[in-house]
Amino acid sequence: MNFDKYMNKKYNIFRYNCWDFVRDVWYDFKKEDIGKRTPSCVSKINIQSAFDLGIADFKKIYNPGCDDLSIVLIKKPASLPHVGIHYDNKVLSLTKQGVSYVPLKIATRFATEVNFYVYINKNI
Repeated sequence: MNFDKYMNKKYNIFRYNCWDFVRDVWYDFKKEDIGKRTPSCVSKINIQSAFDLGIADFKKIYNPGCDDLSIVLIKKPASLPHVGIHYDNKVLSLTKQGVSYVPLKIATRFATEVNFYVYINKNI
């Protein structure tokens, strides 16, 4: 899979953040719109709550395959929950520092919780 077109995306917590990035990548490769997931009032608790409330739209997977996309939710102490795209045992994600595509082990270092999901398209 070629992720080159995403490498110049710019992060903005209010206008284009990790959820918006995941939405774009997921749509381009899966042709499924996961919807807007960023709450209007951005905070750690609101972002987590938005995901918790929308969890019915996703299926948790325990053994993500290397050859298919999944959404990875990463929780670290004193940080906002972070999402990215898991593929080939790497994580493609957008942060304040820009876009990265790094091994899962590096992307999740210091994480207290890491979970993988796939979107359940209820319109099929």
